[in-house]
Amino acid sequence: MAESYTNRFELRFIDLSDNTSDEDDNTDADDNTADETNDEAETESDVEVISKIDTTINTEDAKIKLRFINNTKSIAINNPASLAITSVQVYSFTGQLKAQFNTIEKTNKTAIQASNLKAGHYIIVVNTNLGATSKKILVN
Repeated sequence: MAESYTNRFELRFIDLSDNTSDEDDNTDADDNTADETNDEAETESDVEVISKIDTTINTEDAKIKLRFINNTKSIAINNPASLAITSVQVYSFTGQLKAQFNTIEKTNKTAIQASNLKAGHYIIVVNTNLGATSKKILVN
């Protein structure tokens, strides 16, 4: 018969907007002091990982907006700060790279022709030197 592991995984929620310590939230009576020390170290590293992953462009003057125009089968990029866009990638929901565009003009508004996309859901990822932003689209 297979063994059962009930304490193998744990789910943690971290409020990044609050600067208070995680020590107040440790109310489990089963934790010993060695586990509490490890939990604090894990929490600090989790915060670092989350902040490294969150590289979206979110300043108001550098905000990039994406749209897919079904009539013309093109990706419209509104780039008010004229950031240098290094690449635009289109992924299917299964993670397959369907299209990649590396030569993008450095203008406020750009349209990229993507007529080879079939009907379905896709994720557009725009990479700049400040980070990346993405958007889910529906192609009819």
